[in-house]
Amino acid sequence: MVKKIVILGGSFLQADFISSAITRGLEVFVVDGDKDCYVSQWKSLTFSHLDFSDEVKLRSFCIEKEVDFIYAPCNEIGNLVSARLSKDFGYIYNPTEVVQITLDKSRQREIAKRCNLLHSPTYHVIDSMQSYANIPIKYPAVVKPISSSAGRGVTGVKNYAELENAIDIACEFNGYKNQIIIEEFLDGEQISIETISAMGKHYIVGITLEIIGSEPLFIERCHYMNINIHNLYCYRLNNVVQELLNLIGIKYGPCHIEMKVSGNTISLIEIASRAGGLRNRLMSLAGYPDYNDLILDAYLNHEINEMKIYPPSMHSLVNILLHPEDLRSVVLGKKDSCLQSLYLGNKGPVYDPKNLIDAYGYAFFCGNESLKAYSLEEY
Repeated sequence: MVKKIVILGGSFLQADFISSAITRGLEVFVVDGDKDCYVSQWKSLTFSHLDFSDEVKLRSFCIEKEVDFIYAPCNEIGNLVSARLSKDFGYIYNPTEVVQITLDKSRQREIAKRCNLLHSPTYHVIDSMQSYANIPIKYPAVVKPISSSAGRGVTGVKNYAELENAIDIACEFNGYKNQIIIEEFLDGEQISIETISAMGKHYIVGITLEIIGSEPLFIERCHYMNINIHNLYCYRLNNVVQELLNLIGIKYGPCHIEMKVSGNTISLIEIASRAGGLRNRLMSLAGYPDYNDLILDAYLNHEINEMKIYPPSMHSLVNILLHPEDLRSVVLGKKDSCLQSLYLGNKGPVYDPKNLIDAYGYAFFCGNESLKAYSLEEY
């Protein structure tokens, strides 16, 4: 019998997972509050214009369609809704409490303190209206919402005079919890680790070197994958990743973990119980395993075939297009046949981009050798 899956969100960022579910032979229902979202006109699925944050309507929809599974590929609220409904319907999913931890940076910091191999940055949590005048903050520091993603509301500050504006910005994006966090600035290379788990067994399946823009906003500009990055970090980070996932209580599915590595010090930035945005396409170009296939295995088969996990064989790069001049990398990559795909959204560049939500497109590159010539870090 064909299994039915409800996927929460139909934007470009969810499209690759949706394609994988269709290719796997699942009957796919996509719900999104945007009636004109990226996949709304796809003939290979059933699209419903529904705000999936409305759990009452979503629950009725799942009952009506008699679905076997519900999943949010890269949406924080959708992830939490999926956990709640999965418990009610008996679907395999991480418990709601576990998902809530991965939406709360302060709880992640407390868990990181219990990890023997992790450095947990010093931090202070304040309510958005709470006075911060007497908090002993060491500068430089980073101010961010307790619960946010894509760099929304994140600001670096060098002194007390910059703190009030940074707190105001963070308060605009505090979403799931009405609190913000002020923590020490972390030096080092920023690495993201993609994992897959089934029955509480965890595997590292992809490692990314993230190139970050300058302060105060620290916007991600481009992401690299290749065998050198994999070999440098996979073995070194494996034990700390295993310990972290076990302490949080992850049992199933993907996780996206961001860390800073400086010398012998490994620091946690944050962890999300979902796949990182754009990672499956970047992994595929690098020659990593099909991440979406592994995710479906974890949730539908409840196990991972270790033969499907292997290191990359190519170099891959994604540029996050924020400024008009970023398109120069696209022109160069196309001329040299390294440009693999280009996505441009319905909006052009914004005057003053603040986070990843302001990106107007993504350019993917692949090659046998270094792709640094096409990277936005050159500009």
